[in-house]
Amino acid sequence: MNLEFSNKGVKGCVSSAFSYMLRNKTEVLRQSYVAAIVSAIATGFYIYLLLPSESLHQIATAHPMVALGSFTFAILFSALSSIWYFSRLLGCVTGNYAIIFKRSLLSCLLITIVLQLVLLCGNMLLMGLWKIIDTHSVISQTAFEIVKLLFVLLYIIWLLPFCYSMMRYIHEKELPVGSIFRQLYVEGFKHKGFIALTLFVLILICSVVLVIVLMPGLILILEYLIHEKGLAMGDPNSLPHNFPFLLYPTLAVLFFIGQYVLGFCYYTMYFVYLSIKKRVDEKAKATIHRS
Repeated sequence: MNLEFSNKGVKGCVSSAFSYMLRNKTEVLRQSYVAAIVSAIATGFYIYLLLPSESLHQIATAHPMVALGSFTFAILFSALSSIWYFSRLLGCVTGNYAIIFKRSLLSCLLITIVLQLVLLCGNMLLMGLWKIIDTHSVISQTAFEIVKLLFVLLYIIWLLPFCYSMMRYIHEKELPVGSIFRQLYVEGFKHKGFIALTLFVLILICSVVLVIVLMPGLILILEYLIHEKGLAMGDPNSLPHNFPFLLYPTLAVLFFIGQYVLGFCYYTMYFVYLSIKKRVDEKAKATIHRS
């Protein structure tokens, strides 16, 4: 299903994503529910491993390689299932599920590697700067905190164009993977304000919706954390033995619903890509016409 899309702003992209999901809810659900279930199970498992647990700590201490393998599996399982779900959603628009999955997997891998390298280099620079400044001076500490804040802001700004370059690479199979970091990135950087404003609106909308959707899980997690803290302080075990079996399925069900809130974000960014592409094409045509 190919969409004709005009040059729209933030409101147009958000409303178009909502309208598309509403009009095609049956098709979207039919094509993505399996991936959404798998992704919800994987995410729930990963979150469950992150929670402090005395029993899991004992297992990790006794069998460190098993713990490392389980944690690595949880990360990979969660990442791959999320990419699969992402590709199933976007595949509803074009029908190219396999191609979108392959290109999504490759682009996510490369972008993640680049982002980690930049973070590593930035962290090394900040650590080196911390060693040479006077840590006892309030002025030096304040300046260092300002530098860290600037680094975070620049890093976020640097990230924004990838929302466009990755989305365009995924959908236009004639583009090489290197274009994510070259011409497509430059095109996205020129529209970073539009991308940032759209993401800001999405964060406002989705944060409220996700808090409401995930509230039962958040309450259970909070209760679990209080319980584990109490056990560490010597309090008696106040939770039933089957509480983990209640917590994990609850998280999985809630994350399944939350997947479609994130799906709304994915579709919004898809329409952002279409809008920017329309602007770029119109500018190119105008340049050719003037020449």
